[in-house]
Amino acid sequence: MRSFLLAGVAVLAATAAAPAANLITNGGFESVLTTAGAAASPGRGFELPPNFAAPFSLPGWTSSNSATASGGAFNLWFPGSVAAATSAAPGTDPTTRFTASERQNLANGSFAPTGAPGAGAAYTQADVLAVGTGFGAIGLSPAGGAFVALDGDTQFNGPLSQTVSGLVPGQAYLLRFAWAAGMFDNRVEPTYAAGLSIQNSLTVSLGTDSFTTPTVTTVPGQFTGWFSVSRIFTASAASETLSFLSIGAPNGLPPVALLDGVSLTAVPVPASALLFGIGLLGLGVSLNGRRAPVAPVAAG
Repeated sequence: MRSFLLAGVAVLAATAAAPAANLITNGGFESVLTTAGAAASPGRGFELPPNFAAPFSLPGWTSSNSATASGGAFNLWFPGSVAAATSAAPGTDPTTRFTASERQNLANGSFAPTGAPGAGAAYTQADVLAVGTGFGAIGLSPAGGAFVALDGDTQFNGPLSQTVSGLVPGQAYLLRFAWAAGMFDNRVEPTYAAGLSIQNSLTVSLGTDSFTTPTVTTVPGQFTGWFSVSRIFTASAASETLSFLSIGAPNGLPPVALLDGVSLTAVPVPASALLFGIGLLGLGVSLNGRRAPVAPVAAG
């Protein structure tokens, strides 16, 4: 019995010390497949289905239309900050249903539009900086590498989701991810010309539980920098859907939410609970080690 209880102590200790496994498939968006199912390393981004016959797929993830997305969700994959930052050649644009008619690069501090509002004269990045808009280049996310961009226009947004299996109902899980607000390059000039600021937030859900990040407000073309978010969810079923929905304003000239580094792990046994469990097991060992009292023998 004593050896059994000590083994229980060892199991508790090992459970608390072992790192929890990430239950998310392709949480860093690094894995890309061709339509034939072969591993791929695209040099340019692409729009995710279902509204575009994408040349590649993103394993583990599904993009779908929201109830208000009359134009269909516009969610894109980018290979990394360097490729996403270029704004020179259309050949580096993501492959999307709109690429042939307008550029879909992400604005990255290279804003130098032509055609001033109303007057028609050229204005430069210096003019923009003079009115205090400011810029920040899109840097690597905390996870680095590839990321996705989710359009915040409510006519073109939709959740990026994944079905997570292997959950234990009632178990707490820690969700972590990095996100940022940016803007498509071709939307910067008209937003600036209209004197508009842009707003963006992410609504995140796991099963029936959801929350929305604080709304960030920026000026046209400005990159917010990456935010790291952690949130505890409690599973209510063995399989639940994790989803991310970008909500931006104004429609027509919206920001996009950049997302990377998604992980979902079981919350480990707290140290206090471990010590309590070890204490109980130790008490069991102590009680088990006591010898039963010997009944006195009556004198003959």
